Amino acid sequence: MTGVLQATEPRFWYVPDGAVFTIADEIADFMEDLGFQVDEPERLACRALYATDRTGDWIGLESCVISARQNIKTTVMLAGAMYDTFVEGIAPVNWTAHEFKTSSATFTEMQNLIESHSWLSREVKRIRTANGKEGFDLTNGASLNVLARTKKSGRGMAAPRLYGDEGLFWTAQQLGALVPTMSAQVNPHLVHGSSPGIPTSAPLRALRDRGRSGEDPYLGYVEWSSDRQPCLRVDCSHEPGSVGCQLDNEELWQHGNPALGRRITFEYIRQERLTLPVGEFMRERLAWWEDPPTAVEGQVFPAESWAERLDADSVVPDDAPVAFVVDTSWDRQTSWISVAGLRPDGQVHVQVVAQNFGTDWVVPWLSERKTRRTITAVGLQGSGAPVSSLLEPLKEKLGEDLVKPLSVQELGRASGMFYDAVLKGGVVHIGQEQLDSAIRQLAIRPIGDSWVPDRKASPVDIAPLVAGIEAMYLLLTTPEPAKPEAYAPRRLRR
Repeated sequence: MTGVLQATEPRFWYVPDGAVFTIADEIADFMEDLGFQVDEPERLACRALYATDRTGDWIGLESCVISARQNIKTTVMLAGAMYDTFVEGIAPVNWTAHEFKTSSATFTEMQNLIESHSWLSREVKRIRTANGKEGFDLTNGASLNVLARTKKSGRGMAAPRLYGDEGLFWTAQQLGALVPTMSAQVNPHLVHGSSPGIPTSAPLRALRDRGRSGEDPYLGYVEWSSDRQPCLRVDCSHEPGSVGCQLDNEELWQHGNPALGRRITFEYIRQERLTLPVGEFMRERLAWWEDPPTAVEGQVFPAESWAERLDADSVVPDDAPVAFVVDTSWDRQTSWISVAGLRPDGQVHVQVVAQNFGTDWVVPWLSERKTRRTITAVGLQGSGAPVSSLLEPLKEKLGEDLVKPLSVQELGRASGMFYDAVLKGGVVHIGQEQLDSAIRQLAIRPIGDSWVPDRKASPVDIAPLVAGIEAMYLLLTTPEPAKPEAYAPRRLRR
């Protein structure tokens, strides 16, 4: 059954047909015994997360709860993890979070709960406090581990029960390593909990789409969020005090925060509105998803915006400054060189200008162009990429002043700059399939608060696009080399 509800009830709530709620209701009662406030939202969340079939097995491998922070998701997941451990005697039960500080905070909360209830503490044989290995071992053989996910984590997390907090940071690689290892477990269950996703939250977004469809026979899903509403002004900045801004619509706050009016006050959120960055407030109080444009097509860059930047007749004047960038496919089979040049109208022309197998040809090709164009920079990713091995040969041949190695952080800034130029104008292309294909199928990965192209995860070779992104960045951020004086003053004879 499925429902689309209002107010403090979830906006989306779905469980597969044939669901039984005996264990779900027991977990809600257990949650109340732990001292948590349990009202209708908590019971609905438990029924979505912990539904079973008539045999008592979980009705599906996965379940998911979405809500703003400090509302409901962590407590209903924590109750399920402790129920599995203390009541069902499961070994092991694994709790994971994106960062060590979050997993450590949850471990501390679990420890406080256990120590404040003697009927729990007397069941504990050992408490493990070693950093990264926190957990609880029980006298009945059950265990509860609290772990932080890493880039390589997955296979080491195999367990009959897994609770994945901060699901917006799941990566496809982590789930790809993890889910197959659960196939040999008895009655496995993977519970996801998260705030609404950010642009790089592809695995969480896939869960959302399955849950919202109301058709998945293996997924329990519950989501508290508000529907995006237009502000009074089209150009609203969303800053506090903006007239007619929907971020100040307190009815929308209530849709996204099931604890509002119970454990969270309106007055607190009014003050929080003045403190939080706009993007954070959108996600964590209105529970708005940050979807990449045309997410339904799987595209990072909107197809229509890229098409609008097409200028088949675009050229860069011979005397205009240019920046060349080389990038190599993740398997090192093919190298590409893209150029960015400034047109007289201020638009940046980006074009793929060379492609060949391997890397041996790159240095001679660029060396030949050094005397033919006004080159502001020759760039490449300086470390951590297949092309990085060319850094020293390029410096030796072209000179350290000309060769500009880019860091991953600079690639993140370059990606944001290129994205804005595609959406708002500032870049043009001539319609090359190498760039068009990469634009359509680009995969990305998070880096801090930004994102960078993911060469290995993309289904096509995106190296020509990466080179174009970096070339535009270097062209606009590297000073043009000084031109020689038209004439030099003669030295006076003595």
